[in-house]
Amino acid sequence: MEQMDKLFLAADRNINCNTAYPVFKKEFLTYESDCDVLEGVTELSYYIHIPFCSHLCRFCEYTRFPAGNKPQEDRYMELLEAQIRDFQKKHVIRKVYGLDIGGGTPSALDDENFERVLKLAGILLEGDAADGIVPPIKADGFEKSIEISFITINPEKIRLIGQYGFKRVSAGIQSTP
Repeated sequence: MEQMDKLFLAADRNINCNTAYPVFKKEFLTYESDCDVLEGVTELSYYIHIPFCSHLCRFCEYTRFPAGNKPQEDRYMELLEAQIRDFQKKHVIRKVYGLDIGGGTPSALDDENFERVLKLAGILLEGDAADGIVPPIKADGFEKSIEISFITINPEKIRLIGQYGFKRVSAGIQSTP
C-alpha cells in the first residue's frame, strides 16, 4: 500500500505524467491556487482514470502502472472511491453530459475491481441516498463509454459492461493481439 502511495506522489511531482492535457503540469502552474475551480459548477461530464495497463505503450504520456498487482489496484480503488465521495459531498452536480472510464486500460483490472469501478460510476450518476446525494439529470445525448483492451477483456467483463448500461466501448488499435 505504501508503495502505491509513493508511486502516486512521484507521478504527481513528475511533469511528464498526466491524466489530462496540456501534457506538462508546469503549464497549469500559473492557474494553481487554493480556490475551488469547480465552485458553482453544476453541469459537467465525468472522466474516471484507471492507470493500469497490461502493456505500457512507449508513446503514452498518461499516468499508468503495470496491471496485475492486486494490492496496488485495491489501494487505487479505495483512493478513487474516497475521492468520488468527497467530490460529491463538496459539489452539487445537477446535470451531467457524459461519463467516460479510461486510462490506462480499465479492463486490465481484475474482475472484482472492474465491477467496482462500474459501481463507482453508478454512484456518480445515481447519487447515494445514504449520503443524501441527489442524482444529476442526464443531458440529452448523455452517453457512458469505457475503454477496453482485447487482451484483457473477458466474457464476465463484457457482461458487466452491458449490465451497467454502457453502450459505447473503445478499444485502441495498439491493444490488438
